[in-house]
Amino acid sequence: PVTGRAPASAAPEAAKPPAASAGAIAGTIRIAPGLARDVAPTDVLFIIARKESAGPPLAVRRIEAPKFPLTYRLGAENVVMQGMPFEGQVTLVARLKKDGSPGPPKPGDLEGVYPKNPVTVGAGAADIVLDKKY
Repeated sequence: PVTGRAPASAAPEAAKPPAASAGAIAGTIRIAPGLARDVAPTDVLFIIARKESAGPPLAVRRIEAPKFPLTYRLGAENVVMQGMPFEGQVTLVARLKKDGSPGPPKPGDLEGVYPKNPVTVGAGAADIVLDKKY
């Protein structure tokens, strides 16, 4: 018989913060309220993890046309030099690039730094707010 109710399996799942696994970092990236108007559909987001606060990136994730808030996961699959382990403590930076190219920020780019850097690989809720405009 028809009951007028959807089966329990059809119920929408509540939004959960991203969970990190042992070899990854996860979190949410948001735009500071005053900078939301500076986001364009052609922008490219880079999530960058470094072993030191300066120096070459250990891992980078590139996301075209990001929608905010954006949940992310950065793991071994994002390591720049194959064979390098994605482990230990890293510093996290998110950079929204106007020209879509990797590298240092240019005028108009937005950036956010994880406020509790360094973060240990395996952490969840590594949330970043893009709050600096170059």
